[in-house]
Amino acid sequence: MFRCMRDSKQTEKAEKLNEAINELRDGLKALTTELRNGAGSSGAKLKGKSSSMNASFVSTSIPIGKDLEAAGLTPAAFSEATPGSVLADPANEIVAHVWPQVSHWATEFLLKEVGPAIHSALPESLSGGIDPDRCHLGHEAVKFSSIKIFEPWSGVMHAVSAAPLAARAEVFPPSDAMAEILVCQANSCRQGGSQAVLLEIEELAKALNCTVKPVGCLGACDQAPAALVLKAGRERICTRIKSVEKSAEVVQHATGRTLDLRDPDMLQRFTSVRRVRIRQQACQESKWNAALAGISEEIAQSSGMRRWQLRIEYGQLLRRAGLFEEAMTEVSEVHKAFPTSIEVLMEFAQILSKLGRVEHITDLEAHVRSICCDPEDVRLEMELILRLGRLKAEAVEVTETPIDVREPRIEGYAIWSLRDVTLVSKHSAIYHFVSKDRQRGTPNPRGRGRTVWPKTWHVTLLARLGANSEGPLPWIERDYTPISTAKEWEQGQCDILIKIYNDGQATSWLQQQPLGIRIWFSQPVKTLSVPSLLPDLDQAPFRPASYLLLLAGTGIVAAAQVLHHAERGKCFGSSPTINSPIRLVHSCRSDDVLMSFELLDWCTKGLLKSWTLLLTEAEAGMTPFPDVQDADLTNCASTPNVAILRSRVSCELIRKELNFCPRPCRVLVSGPAGFNAACQSMLREVGFESDAVTILSA
Repeated sequence: MFRCMRDSKQTEKAEKLNEAINELRDGLKALTTELRNGAGSSGAKLKGKSSSMNASFVSTSIPIGKDLEAAGLTPAAFSEATPGSVLADPANEIVAHVWPQVSHWATEFLLKEVGPAIHSALPESLSGGIDPDRCHLGHEAVKFSSIKIFEPWSGVMHAVSAAPLAARAEVFPPSDAMAEILVCQANSCRQGGSQAVLLEIEELAKALNCTVKPVGCLGACDQAPAALVLKAGRERICTRIKSVEKSAEVVQHATGRTLDLRDPDMLQRFTSVRRVRIRQQACQESKWNAALAGISEEIAQSSGMRRWQLRIEYGQLLRRAGLFEEAMTEVSEVHKAFPTSIEVLMEFAQILSKLGRVEHITDLEAHVRSICCDPEDVRLEMELILRLGRLKAEAVEVTETPIDVREPRIEGYAIWSLRDVTLVSKHSAIYHFVSKDRQRGTPNPRGRGRTVWPKTWHVTLLARLGANSEGPLPWIERDYTPISTAKEWEQGQCDILIKIYNDGQATSWLQQQPLGIRIWFSQPVKTLSVPSLLPDLDQAPFRPASYLLLLAGTGIVAAAQVLHHAERGKCFGSSPTINSPIRLVHSCRSDDVLMSFELLDWCTKGLLKSWTLLLTEAEAGMTPFPDVQDADLTNCASTPNVAILRSRVSCELIRKELNFCPRPCRVLVSGPAGFNAACQSMLREVGFESDAVTILSA
């Protein structure tokens, strides 16, 4: 009963807000009609309707379209006939008319929704509630000081200086076709700064005839960041978008207009944002070499407070990468310059704890008491002393560890040992690792108060090559998807299927390592949510009615992780999360058939509804393991739900497989970049919805 009353009240509030919005929309339409009937007369008539309201002032720009231009109202003539302040007056009257409803809705929302939520989330001693006299938007409406009009395709500006950069574009004949720019946000591209690329292209394309959207993998993982331009039924892939100039080229391909990039402040702002996004993404994935790349050069080029901020960030990254002495040198300089900064002080204390400097942390405790001298803010001092006490305990543990066995820890990583190697083809092998390191984490965190979220997962391997071009640290970072289960990881076992490439830095290094070598692996990282097979946790509960896996080469490891969630005893929890039929198309070279025994077993158990194996010609040239015999496919050929074809993936095959898949169907594509791009193009050609496709690099 109470819930119904609450829902009806919310509905009533929503209806009032919609009424206010509709009034605003109708008023703006009337204003537009009046302006179209004649700028001069309209301006004279509206000029007398001045508003006496005195609130916040906002300046905006309203683009005019072809209708006004056809009526002879060019931007210059329109601006002369109708001053910006005159146009603002009727808009201010409309806003003032709906302002009481908007303000009332905001007050109700704060008091009845936000207030109770805060009260229930905080301890009673801290939840004082919201003061009704201070939670309103004010009696006076927001006021426009000026409204200026510009024509977005012209090179002459009649708008405020903050108008979109696209309005200053060099004029090319505009195309009637609406272009679409799809910016890849898959893992490889995100590592290359695709979030910043998306921001740049959105800003550059403002007011131009195109839309910009983030998408999953575009199949150009080895040329990241990437974007796809769709225009008039044609496609153009743009790769290695590593500068603002490259982003501008993407917009040019989509719109046919060359952008003016002569604004140095804008270029500097975009460049800084790109660097920050790359570092943030690297930190989220615990890839410290990638995070540290270029930061020392950035420090050298900066000055003032920005330089100090970068130095403290540099010290934090060095600490997280296990370079404690180097971090100490960097942060101590910042601490000397800003002795009362709490952020710098606590970072300094963390480094001291890693080095076992107990006495120095004791000195910091005294320093905290000297700078936290406000009797009304005792909580801050207590909190800092408590944190320093924990760090001091960690420092004591370091001092009690024998020096000969001390090893700097890399944040987010654990030590594993190479136990054995099983050769499975002329190109690939399964590497078996074991670990007793308690910091290895788990793919399936659970316990009191935790919700189990089934997922596919991967780990990052650190290949210690020495000096390299990817960053200042003596290792490179590579992601791998284990074919062993989450339970085996928790037991300290991990099997990874790896193809050895002649020009692959990490795989060539790994091939040369002896058994027993100690290797750093990251804690498990989520790849996709299950059962949705989407990266977003919000979409995790979505259950497809079927799955189609289009895999190539070592991309077959994705099938192993998906099928683990369909098999009791290997899934997360007591019962399988995936119950819908799974069909598999696997393309590989005839001398590199992988996991045939496991896939045949899943077909026999009925976990795989169908398995189509596409064999292509063997790779020419030297192979890493030339003595390994090709896989025996005799049993596979005699299994009813297995088909072996000497062919490549095609539109006809994909269309046929999709006909057997109940909707909604989720398609997972994983393989080399060329395979991913080809499959994506074929799926579009057969008319399959792009939102139902997930692409992973292999």
